[in-house]
Amino acid sequence: MCGLLGFLTTGGTNDEAVAQVAAAMHCLRHRGPDEHGTWHDADLVFGFNRLSIIDIAHSHQPLRWGPPEQPDRYALTFNGEIYNYLELRRELSEKYGASFATEGDSETIVVAFHHWGADAVRRLGGM
Repeated sequence: MCGLLGFLTTGGTNDEAVAQVAAAMHCLRHRGPDEHGTWHDADLVFGFNRLSIIDIAHSHQPLRWGPPEQPDRYALTFNGEIYNYLELRRELSEKYGASFATEGDSETIVVAFHHWGADAVRRLGGM
């Protein structure tokens, strides 16, 4: 099981908050020993320790994704597994021309959200 950590502020994040989240990720190392990463913007810091199961080499998190005109529009941390991600990827490719940079289920969630909005959650089969 992966380890997730988030820090939200209305005052804008700073280097100290980013450093604190990165340091705290060490405490969750046992939850995701395969790799770790952080992402932040003005109000949010995500930290993630990954337990790699699907697409071990390419599905790094926090995952950044976006359409060609906004390549970093979304950031995702995700713990679980989407069992029907291959079917969803096929549908997204066929109906919307979606392309994928990874072979993982995490990217499928982001692409589905981009095209289907909150209804994407109802289509995810997994945990």
